[in-house]
Amino acid sequence: MAVERGYPQEEGISKRPWDATIRVEPVAPETDQKRDFSEILYSFTQMRREMRAMEERIIERIDHRIDELVERGNIETGAGEEEVIILRAISREQAKREVLDLFDEYKNLDHGDIAERLRLDLEQVVEVVGELEKEGKIEEAE
Repeated sequence: MAVERGYPQEEGISKRPWDATIRVEPVAPETDQKRDFSEILYSFTQMRREMRAMEERIIERIDHRIDELVERGNIETGAGEEEVIILRAISREQAKREVLDLFDEYKNLDHGDIAERLRLDLEQVVEVVGELEKEGKIEEAE
């Protein structure tokens, strides 16, 4: 099995890992070559290392490019405006109870408000609210 790697050239850049191509040629059947499993595993491991290194180089280039754009004022970082919300994984029945409790406290909530207040996945909230509406336990706001 022959492996060939090619990197397109760009002015000032000798290698661009995200444009790398890998061509693998199968062993000709008439040669009846057999590769030992350990050789195959070693080759696979080497390829995985190369892929990880390429991913790291890509991320570094993206980070560098973002820094350049921020310095030029082409994009804003939004510092101080971001908030990390850790979602909870709870059962559907527990989510229904919590949504009903929330509606006891607040009468008009949209799906996003519910998801944010209860720290639940938006998709789960939409499904639970739909079920509660079908069951007649809550009504859709007009």
